Amino acid sequence: VVPGGEGVGGAKKKDKEYELNAADEFWSSHKGAPFPQVAESIQEALEEIKTKQEDIQKMKSDLGIAGDAEAEAALSGLSLSDNTARLTSAITDLPMLLEKKAID
Repeated sequence: VVPGGEGVGGAKKKDKEYELNAADEFWSSHKGAPFPQVAESIQEALEEIKTKQEDIQKMKSDLGIAGDAEAEAALSGLSLSDNTARLTSAITDLPMLLEKKAID
């Protein structure tokens, strides 16, 4: 259980509960490891998630989802196979990213 602490205006935040078991990949691979090693692994995992999020945002922009003129110009220069591969990769990674983000 992680205490929620104090929120804005002195309101108490809800405590968060996390279950660590064999189904948790990060826990399974780092249980019993020294704290500095675990902290470094957490930082690496967060950087990986941020990089993938930035890739998805860039892809949205490239596909014209952002709705600006630059995105439309970029969209005309992209190949269908490139877009398909990037979209497939993003869809494959999305459930894992959402699960990891839920831990934050």
